[in-house]
Amino acid sequence: MDGAPQYVNPMDMNLNYSEDDSPLALKSDFILSLCELVIGGKEGLQPVDKTVIDRAVRNVYRDYLADPCTRRKCLSWATFTTNC
Repeated sequence: MDGAPQYVNPMDMNLNYSEDDSPLALKSDFILSLCELVIGGKEGLQPVDKTVIDRAVRNVYRDYLADPCTRRKCLSWATFTTNC
């Protein structure tokens, strides 16, 4: 480390993370788990909450996954790893 601030980007997606699972399914599961920890409370998220979060994750990455090399700018707030 060079002393510069370090950040974790929970929206980061590596398309080559798993050969068996969809990167979108993995990201959706991760975001659901993160939301469960942050806002779930004692009883966790309700099924409707999980549905809304899953749909939102899919909408966020829809254009990126359609063409990751040319659509990178549409999600400029996130860092994506591709081999373009």
